[in-house]
Amino acid sequence: MIYIGIFVLVYNKGYQEFDDVLASVSTKVKGYSFANKTIAGDFPGIWDVADYTVPPQENNAIFVTTNAILTYDQEQTKCPEAVSAKDFCNNDEDCAPMTTKAGGNGVRTGKCVNSSQSENKVCEIYSWCPLENDTLTGTPLLTSAENFTLFVKNNILFPKFGVSRSNILDSDLKRCRFNASDPTLKFCPIFVLNDIVQFTSNHFDDLNKMGASIQIQITWDCNLDFDESACLPKYNFKRLDNNRTTNVSEGYNFRYAHYYKVENVTKRTLIKAYGIQFDIVVQGRAGKFYIIPLMLNIGSGLALLTLSSIVCDIIMLHIHKLRQFYRDKKYQNVEEACQQTEMKPSGNIGKTKLLKNQEKNDVQDYGATT
Repeated sequence: MIYIGIFVLVYNKGYQEFDDVLASVSTKVKGYSFANKTIAGDFPGIWDVADYTVPPQENNAIFVTTNAILTYDQEQTKCPEAVSAKDFCNNDEDCAPMTTKAGGNGVRTGKCVNSSQSENKVCEIYSWCPLENDTLTGTPLLTSAENFTLFVKNNILFPKFGVSRSNILDSDLKRCRFNASDPTLKFCPIFVLNDIVQFTSNHFDDLNKMGASIQIQITWDCNLDFDESACLPKYNFKRLDNNRTTNVSEGYNFRYAHYYKVENVTKRTLIKAYGIQFDIVVQGRAGKFYIIPLMLNIGSGLALLTLSSIVCDIIMLHIHKLRQFYRDKKYQNVEEACQQTEMKPSGNIGKTKLLKNQEKNDVQDYGATT
């Protein structure tokens, strides 16, 4: 009864019908950072949301650039392979044309040329030249990224109950900022990037150079037996990339390019972007009182009680140290019962006749009264 009453009905809410959440998420980042170079050119300037949020929209995710390597004015032409590719040669025969080298930057032309980076000769390649130098130096490019704000809009639906909710409450969105310890601001859907990183037990300065992957988890645990206004979200934050102690593929980065033409020649600016990838996960469940699950759980719980006698018998007759005593008391040997019957036949016969006469008299009395 304790199991049925406390665990099944109270703890597991066995009196409720449940439904899983359906959700949609949209995001928006705001903020500006002054940097010593921009996508437009190798000169100081401003980075805004159109520069550092790539791509502009993702499915339940958003990427914010915190650092970048910019290679300007690339065009498709011929140039010496980078020394880092280790495609060294002594003559043209070492550079078979239209072949590639693992870790290289293009397709060999078939010529062995002087390197612009060392005294060794390297194979010439077809590629986007000048080649990228992807060595990070100095401080991160976007030094103000920690002050950017992330707005997360989350709409949910519990279709079985026809209940829809949103994480946008009647608060002032222009001024509110998420604060987990404040009873009101803990529901604000606007987050400062530095705060998000701190919620994961990390420091922004430790990941803005190489980037990271962070999960924002929104949980809706709603009891619809109460007012719908009590159905509110809870936010949790976790850092997902687990290679923080190694130098192999550290952080989070990718490349993209901006193309343009100069005197009918196609050129591009290559950007290797480092930053924080925010993955937003929504999970939730709602419960509401229904008589059917209540009766089913009570019925199944009562059915379990029938097993108690079987379990007790197994313990008392086969496990308990006094099992032989209980076995003797519970069962009567058939042979002993027969011997007792043979020893007192007349008495048993007399008792049988007496019982039959008594039953006959009872029947007659019952008939007389009716």
